[in-house]
Amino acid sequence: MIQYIETYLIVTFLLPCSTMVSVYTKIFIVAKMMCKMMGTLTWVVYFNSSINQIIHALFYPWFQKSLKLILTFKIFSPASCLTNLFPETQFC
Repeated sequence: MIQYIETYLIVTFLLPCSTMVSVYTKIFIVAKMMCKMMGTLTWVVYFNSSINQIIHALFYPWFQKSLKLILTFKIFSPASCLTNLFPETQFC
């Protein structure tokens, strides 16, 4: 009778509980690792957003012209709506 109770206790309580604890421990470890990776990904996104503005300023003439208008406060002049940021390009 005692051996039956011990077997019953192992099969119905200890085995399922130990399985759940081991599975949840593995899930916790993976989730913790993913959280660290997401933190790194967040910084990569911030860095990309910062560098994007520098790339625009260096390589796009229309961005350079609009930035100059904003920084020199010419954007507030009445005729600023008539400013052409995209001059006609001539093709050969």
